[in-house]
Amino acid sequence: MVKQENNNGVYYEGSLMLGGLKNDYYSKIGYGMSYDNSANFYAMHAGIGKVRQLQEDIKLDYYGKLFYTHQNGSSASLSSGHVYDFHAISSIRSRLGVRYTHQLPGGREFYAGIAWQHEFDSKAKATIISGGTSFDAPSPSIKGDTGIFELGWKIKPGKGNFETGLGLTGSVGKQRGIGLNAQFQWKF
Repeated sequence: MVKQENNNGVYYEGSLMLGGLKNDYYSKIGYGMSYDNSANFYAMHAGIGKVRQLQEDIKLDYYGKLFYTHQNGSSASLSSGHVYDFHAISSIRSRLGVRYTHQLPGGREFYAGIAWQHEFDSKAKATIISGGTSFDAPSPSIKGDTGIFELGWKIKPGKGNFETGLGLTGSVGKQRGIGLNAQFQWKF
């Protein structure tokens, strides 16, 4: 990940991630089935934002980000003899948001944010092959809009480069859920 912060409050950021996913499936329904498969993926994002100092201890961070993720296709042979052919899948999402940060004495800060995320198009497709016959499985899509809310607390003890914090994130709309994160960061 890279991030450049300018003196006027404008910043640019980007990241690149490469990796692999491994899936293990097991079911006791009917005769029982299982499979193991894996696929490589890559993801990247680019963003721009501006931090505006409202008061000495209060700031607003306005930002826009674009995310791209691609997972390669893979095949899995079930213990029943069926073959699942998972197609490659790509996702493009945009996110616009704002974060309010209030700095407190002792290197502590509280933040709250809200964002709108739009998934342009992403369908998961799979083909099932059984006894020489193939048919397509239902294709779920996550295309649509999501609202994201965040609350958090950070502590930067002393004048060092170390920072820690806790955060809570919630999503409503096309994607729904709640997440909790813990952060330990060393800046250099």
